[in-house]
Amino acid sequence: MAAGRAEVESAKESEPSDPAVAEDPTRKGRPEVVSGLPIVEYDPQELDGLARWVMSDGLLRTDTQIFEEMFRELGYRRRALVSKKPFTRPLIGPRKSGKPVC
Repeated sequence: MAAGRAEVESAKESEPSDPAVAEDPTRKGRPEVVSGLPIVEYDPQELDGLARWVMSDGLLRTDTQIFEEMFRELGYRRRALVSKKPFTRPLIGPRKSGKPVC
């Protein structure tokens, strides 16, 4: 798992930022989640943090809209290759806790 992360991090450092994923000024402190890894290499805590960050701007979104934003943030382009299952827990966890997501 660590070798995969190191390779992706190294490749990402040399790539220009994707202009399609614009920085939202209402959000602060995007979690340091490396994009471009296979979905199975992300810890649930990393996905939880990313979901909380996506929801932290206070906009109302459906689970599908949150999934799509997380999907983009993780650098995925082809939905057929990525299961929604790993994204389910991060969407439900922060909402069930009753704690503010920001």
